[in-house]
Amino acid sequence: MKGGPAEREVEYALLSVLLGSPSPVGSSAIASALSAAGRQLSRSTVGRCLQEFDARGLTQRVGNRGRRLTDRGRSYLEQLGREMLRARGSDRLLLALEGAEGERLIKVLVARRALEREAARLAALHATAEQLAEMERVVGQARERMASGASTVEEDHDFHDLVAAASGNEVLLRVLSLVRRESSLSESLGRIRREVGGELLKDHEALLECLRRRDPEAAEAAMCRHIDGLIDDVRTYWGRQGREERRP
Repeated sequence: MKGGPAEREVEYALLSVLLGSPSPVGSSAIASALSAAGRQLSRSTVGRCLQEFDARGLTQRVGNRGRRLTDRGRSYLEQLGREMLRARGSDRLLLALEGAEGERLIKVLVARRALEREAARLAALHATAEQLAEMERVVGQARERMASGASTVEEDHDFHDLVAAASGNEVLLRVLSLVRRESSLSESLGRIRREVGGELLKDHEALLECLRRRDPEAAEAAMCRHIDGLIDDVRTYWGRQGREERRP
């Protein structure tokens, strides 16, 4: 069933009912629970979905009592929840870019620049060989995923988290985590940069090289260029959206 946003919403709703039940649940009970939550699905539709879940190893039939969620189903439900949150964050960002909130989002990036430039400088001084190796692994993974056309959102998150952790400053790490989580920018910025020609991966590779050389000034400058590029790309995209709206 997994496909567009609507299909993922249905999957998430069905699997959530199973997760919240202490005992196996049948099609009728699931349909009733969904109806009470404002989502109308027929018993036959629920039954077909459950059969598909069985085939994928997400659910397991327990005699005539109904289905229960498998460990694989629990893991998939968690993954689905994260994907939906990121998608909703992306939608909110794109809507904001078309309105008065766009400047606020740029201010978030400006705040990130101030914090992450210091994180990069400290990481050049304090990163361990193991941390640098992990950054290299994440960059390599992002390179492979990009070559296959897949999203590199997780790798972007991981790389910035690794740089912050390598700074050795726990307060800086926590503040950065809060700012980046609040902005919900990563997935949408990746899409925006692809549209306007920016390249996140090259920025990460350049910064990693500075960290390997243990050059704090160069690392700080590379991070500033990276964040400035994000700001420029957001402004370019935002300006393009405005021109398209004004076009007769």
